[in-house]
Amino acid sequence: MFTGIIQTLGTVIAVQHQSEHQILACQPAESGIFQVHPGSSIAVNGVCLTVKSMQDHLLWFDVSHETLARTNLQYMQSGQKVNLEPAARLQDRLDGHLVSGHVDGLAEIVAQRALGDTWQFEIRPPQELLPFIAVKGSVCIDGVSLTVNQLKSDRFVIDIIPFTWEHTVMQYYQPGYQANLEVDLIARYVARLLQSGTNPAQIESRRK
Repeated sequence: MFTGIIQTLGTVIAVQHQSEHQILACQPAESGIFQVHPGSSIAVNGVCLTVKSMQDHLLWFDVSHETLARTNLQYMQSGQKVNLEPAARLQDRLDGHLVSGHVDGLAEIVAQRALGDTWQFEIRPPQELLPFIAVKGSVCIDGVSLTVNQLKSDRFVIDIIPFTWEHTVMQYYQPGYQANLEVDLIARYVARLLQSGTNPAQIESRRK
């Protein structure tokens, strides 16, 4: 579990393509910032990955075929910057929102504009994910916890403060970029209940 608060940027050092998966090596910008070991979970651009090994300040990960198909890790190249966040601990402050690290799909950066010291992005998600997005609700873009400010017919709008701009990969965004999108965890489960036709009140009454 994560919070969507990026701890540092990382640089992709190596990408090795295997028959059914990919091996990825990242170097955190701040050496020693993570107290991790092989088996630890790290969110890379919002994707929960397991540390395979550590060597010379590099973090090595195996990326499965399923993860590559659903996320922008399929486009990674040596030298590219990524957002990094270690898994949250129970005693940590929840400064963002509950983030699972399970990406729901790729969302396209449609437009961006400067608004004084802030930036505004229009983002087009896959059509099937639009019902999960609400004004003033939370979304996770490339691992960053953000608040939806506007909803349009096929997209949503977010504003980025200077700190987020300077400390995440959002400073490198250009129209057409494919960002990892994770919808709000609670919205996902509510939608599943509605889809199944289950009435939560009836479940509670049976328990009594």
